[in-house]
Amino acid sequence: MPPSIESYGSLIHAYAKTSQAAEALSVLQRMQQMQMKPNRISYSAAIDACSRAGQPEAAIKVLHYMEGQNISPDLVALSCIVNAFSQLGKAADAAKWLQKADELGLKPNVITYNSVIHACARVGHPKQAIRWLEGMVTAKLQPDVSSHGGVLDAFAKKGGPLSDAQHWFNKLASTYMPGAASFTSMIFVCARSAKTYEAAEWLRRAKVSEIPLDSGPYNAMISSAAQSREPDLALGYLEEMMAAFLQPNIMTYTNIIHAFSKASKHREAIEWLNIMADAQHSPNVLSYTCAIEACLRTNAWDEVLGLLQRMQLKGVRADSVLVGKLKRLMGSEASVMMHL
Repeated sequence: MPPSIESYGSLIHAYAKTSQAAEALSVLQRMQQMQMKPNRISYSAAIDACSRAGQPEAAIKVLHYMEGQNISPDLVALSCIVNAFSQLGKAADAAKWLQKADELGLKPNVITYNSVIHACARVGHPKQAIRWLEGMVTAKLQPDVSSHGGVLDAFAKKGGPLSDAQHWFNKLASTYMPGAASFTSMIFVCARSAKTYEAAEWLRRAKVSEIPLDSGPYNAMISSAAQSREPDLALGYLEEMMAAFLQPNIMTYTNIIHAFSKASKHREAIEWLNIMADAQHSPNVLSYTCAIEACLRTNAWDEVLGLLQRMQLKGVRADSVLVGKLKRLMGSEASVMMHL
């Protein structure tokens, strides 16, 4: 018995769940070669696969082909594209596709709006995130925990007035139970303003709320200590984190390195870079940047060269941030050192 349209659709859906865009598109093409006309479900699954794989442009091509076959896209398909742009932090594109859904008479739902809010959060635009949350209310939709969490995350990325972030935390708390992510955002807001005392108060509130805590609030506290140039305080929060049976991750170690860097202690920064690697957490470009910055602050040029060579051996490419720091502090010698 030959496969049916439904069977092929299920296969595309399975590939979508595992973000295998190429395989999903191959099945869609095979259907067409066998003179089978994919239905809306098949096309939507292929769009979902492309979106999950971080390929919104490919998803859009499928959608346009679908429309060319006189099959109107549904809200699921358009929401997938919105979410794809959201994951990439492309807030303007995410917003454009939400508006397209509205123009087609497909009323965007809470999930669609949340994707746009979180896109704004990823690029640190709290005002835009708030505007879209208020747009939900205008559309007679009830913002949920994720909606408010997106606004708080936007404040965490940008910093901004603590009072504004607290206002939105209170709005969340008036309807829902704030989770660990919400407290983490508030701690990061404090961290960006080097308000260590206020950050500690938010960690205390998280603990007494009796919600299950993950590593997020502790990583945020370590970041706060780093901004305040207090590496010993950062290590104290690391110990507290491990006492709570939470394992340090790449962010944890990078923030510890950053704390020593801000305190101009390059030997300790390099030591924690090594501890990080020994703990089976491969340092990323940000980890190396923090350690190199510590060396630059203390004119430890040999160590800078050693870390750059180590990056090359490990296949870690310098980004524009690191290159910019090197050029700013070393001038023309930076380009030479980058190629040694």
